[in-house]
Amino acid sequence: MKNSKNTMVFALLILLMPLITFAQEESTRQAYVFHSDPVFPSKLTEYETVAKNLVAECLKHKTKAGWATFLMNGSNYVYVSPLNNMAELDENVFADLQEKMGDEAFSDLFKKFNNYYNSHSDYIMVLRKDLSFMPSGITITPENLNYRNNTLYYFAPKDYDKAIQVAKDFKKLYESKGSKQYYRVYLNGFGTNETYLMVAEASKSAADFHKAEADNLTLLGDDAYKIYSRLLDILLKTETITGYMRPDLSYLPN
Repeated sequence: MKNSKNTMVFALLILLMPLITFAQEESTRQAYVFHSDPVFPSKLTEYETVAKNLVAECLKHKTKAGWATFLMNGSNYVYVSPLNNMAELDENVFADLQEKMGDEAFSDLFKKFNNYYNSHSDYIMVLRKDLSFMPSGITITPENLNYRNNTLYYFAPKDYDKAIQVAKDFKKLYESKGSKQYYRVYLNGFGTNETYLMVAEASKSAADFHKAEADNLTLLGDDAYKIYSRLLDILLKTETITGYMRPDLSYLPN
């Protein structure tokens, strides 16, 4: 966990500008910063103690910045926070917390995180609301649905338009069939090495997810396979990441 987002060099900011502009100006898109801490498996308890102390300090001092925390693949803690404009990349999002805690106490708190991993990283993803299927409203933290099954579909940059069309057609199919299996679609952004769409699905548990998935496949029928065959034509590989949202390690002031 870091106390500020990395400062981007000017050239990379220029490359990122269209992504952030879309996220800011179009209600169908929202950029998020993902901060990943791959923690030593033997140090999960100690790490979580520090993470909970951070949440406690934020609650105590009513810090402005917020985040949702997910524990993925057993030991990777992922902190997700919205990114609304370019200027936020250069801000210390914990500036108000640092002022209220004092420099020494603030620094000591964040230094403790460094004992539990060898490296950490930041990257940006863009939530595409227009490609997502959540009829009751888009949210990354649906109530009482803490299990996560995230599937990454990798494709070549030249096939971007085809991938987007597949996503649009899947959404239309889900809508027409009245599917009850909801999902969000993200596009990779700065800090990721390959091109992909991530489909994020939430459920109460892994068992509930797999049952809902099986029921949904039956509901969608052959129409789903026709669309999926077009995805296979451009698909390079897939990757599935599973885990749980951790409300106790999250801080959501709003």
